[in-house]
Amino acid sequence: MSRETAGTDVHDFKRSSHPVETKIRTVSDEDAVNELKRKVYRLETDLRTVSNENAALKLSSREQRNRHDSVVSEHIGLGERIKKFMPHHEKTKESLKALKAEYDQLQRECHELQRAQEKADDEADKARAQLTLYKSSVSAASKVGTQLTGDEAGSKMDQVFYAIQDFAVTASRIAEFDYGKLSKDVRGWMAYHVPYAERSPKSHVPYIITALIAKSLVARFALENYFGVSSNPEVNAASRLTAAFKVVDNARTKAWLEPTYTLLAGVDKEAVQKSDQALVDATVTEISHVLGPALHGKWHPAAETSLRKVSTAAFELFRTLHRSKAHFHVEFAEARSSTKTYGFSPEWMQDVANAEEDSALGRPIQVSVFPSVAKFGDEMGNNAKEMTVICKARVILQKEPRESCSMK
Repeated sequence: MSRETAGTDVHDFKRSSHPVETKIRTVSDEDAVNELKRKVYRLETDLRTVSNENAALKLSSREQRNRHDSVVSEHIGLGERIKKFMPHHEKTKESLKALKAEYDQLQRECHELQRAQEKADDEADKARAQLTLYKSSVSAASKVGTQLTGDEAGSKMDQVFYAIQDFAVTASRIAEFDYGKLSKDVRGWMAYHVPYAERSPKSHVPYIITALIAKSLVARFALENYFGVSSNPEVNAASRLTAAFKVVDNARTKAWLEPTYTLLAGVDKEAVQKSDQALVDATVTEISHVLGPALHGKWHPAAETSLRKVSTAAFELFRTLHRSKAHFHVEFAEARSSTKTYGFSPEWMQDVANAEEDSALGRPIQVSVFPSVAKFGDEMGNNAKEMTVICKARVILQKEPRESCSMK
C-alpha cells in the first residue's frame, strides 16, 4: 500500500469514527442526567418527607403546647383547690392526731382495766382462801382444847418470874445499883408499887430490878399489843381496831384476836413475825434505858439476849391469856394503902415469901415487885364473875443461889 493510500485510509477512518464517539458521549450524558433526576427525585421525596415530618412536628408541638397549657391550667386549678382545702386538711390532721391520742389512751385504760381485773380476781381468790382459813381458825379457837387452864397459866407465869429474878440477881452482882440514876417517873411509879429507900440494903436490889423489868412487860399486856409493833398497814389497822373495840365489847374483841392474827399471818407471815420481834425489841430497849444508867452502864449483849428470851416467853403467855375464853387480869397491886406504906423490910418480905394464903400477918399481900394474875370465869367462858387467883403479888427473898429456870 502506498503512503497516500495509507493517509487516505486514516483520514477516512477518523471521519468514520466521530459519530461513534458522539454517540457514546450522548449515552453518558443521558445516564448522568437520569442519575441527577433520580437524585433530585430522592431529594424531593426526602424534602416532602421532611416537610411532612416538620408539619407533623409543628402539629405535635402545638398539641404539646396545648396539653402543656392544659396541664398548667389544671395545676393552677389544683393549686387553688389545695389552698382552698389546706385549712380543712390541717384541721383534719389535728383531728386525726387527737383521735389517735384518744385511741392510745383508751387502749392504755383498757390494758389497765384488764390488769386490774386480773388483780381483782387474784385478790378474790386469796380472799376466799383466807376466809376458809379464817373459818377454820374460828372453829379451832372455839374448842376447849385450845384454852389455858389456871394451873398452866400460873406455871408459865412462874417461869417468867424466876427467869427475871435470875437476871436481876446476876445484874446486881455485876455492878452497884445507883438509885439516883432512875428517872423521876420511875421513882414515882415505885412509890406506889415497889416502895424503896435510896439507902436500901444491897440485898433489896434484885427486887427493884425485878420490878422494873416486870413493869415494862406488864405494860405490853394491853390487848392492842396482841399484834405487836409494825409499820405494816394491815397489822396496824388490827391493833387500832382492837384498841377501839375493847372499850365497847371486850369479850367479842378477844374472840376475833386469834383468827385475825392467823389471817394476817396467812397474808404476810414475815410482816407478822417482824411485828412480834419489834415488840420484843421495843421492850428490851426500854428496859436497857431504865436500868443501864442505874447499873453504871455495865450493860452487855448477853443481858439483852436474856431479856429477849424472857420478853418473848412473856408475850407468848400474854397472847395465850388474851385468846382464852376466861378473862385474865395481870396487874401490879399497889403497895401503898390509906394508912401505911409497905417498904422492903426483910421481915415483911419473908412473911410474904412464906405466905400460902391470900394474906400475911392479917393483911393483904400488897408488896408487888411482880404482878398478880387473876382469872375470871372458866375455860368455857362461864361464871365470868367468879375470880380465881393464879399468881399472887409477891417478893421472894433470894437466900441461896438457885438453879436457873430455863425458858421454854
